Amino acid sequence: MNEKILVIGATGMLGKSITEQLIKDKFNVSVFSTSKSRASKLFPNASIIEGNLKNAQSVREAMKGQDYVYMNLCIPTEAKITDRNPERDGVKTVVEIAKKEGVKRIAYLSPKIADLLR
Repeated sequence: MNEKILVIGATGMLGKSITEQLIKDKFNVSVFSTSKSRASKLFPNASIIEGNLKNAQSVREAMKGQDYVYMNLCIPTEAKITDRNPERDGVKTVVEIAKKEGVKRIAYLSPKIADLLR
């Protein structure tokens, strides 16, 4: 399979197992992470792209040539309503850039979904 997928949130609890499965399924996986060394240890068979959702240029560079984007983001439990929020701000950045870069599909898993199901 030559399809390229960028994974944002790969080093988290849910993202790790999904990223491992994408690699097993022969996707050409790129991991977007704030810690290149940590991501490289977890995913030696993936391309690692160091960046941060706060930096739109790093997101843009990571998305070039990608067919798909998978995101698994969360809000730190200690976060205040006025803090930058990866689910609100990061997702907006990713969607805007994905449209411009021609990404075919975005998949997004949010732990906040559980709040809606209660």
